[in-house]
Amino acid sequence: MKNIHTDEELLNFFKDMNKGIPKDLTEDQIEIAKKLVKQKMGAYSVHVSEDYLMNLIKNTKGICSLTGVNIKISMGERSLYKLNFDKIVPSLGYTENNIQIVSQAGNYLKGNYNTTEEVRKIVKILIEHIQDNQK
Repeated sequence: MKNIHTDEELLNFFKDMNKGIPKDLTEDQIEIAKKLVKQKMGAYSVHVSEDYLMNLIKNTKGICSLTGVNIKISMGERSLYKLNFDKIVPSLGYTENNIQIVSQAGNYLKGNYNTTEEVRKIVKILIEHIQDNQK
């Protein structure tokens, strides 16, 4: 897949990893999240209720489960930070206790590295690398 993000966008994303600040969603974000949930349920075989997905989104307090960045809840905008849904174990599908709320980039990473633990290791290495290069 061709990278559609600039080097600067990627660098900024990596710098933001694990620095997300948990916060409650605004009413506007909740409305957008509801639309995103409806899209997901219409496009994929999702075996949970809309309420279940909305509770997951609210409980994350806007933080990606994989990368620790603040998730951007928006429609149609290209962003590494955009809200996405991840199947923890892909073969189990979108079922209860097998969905986590992630950023688009977190989902890309996991798609290439298979497990949440692998992604977390990569995130840690990237953060250490960036911190070392800023000294």
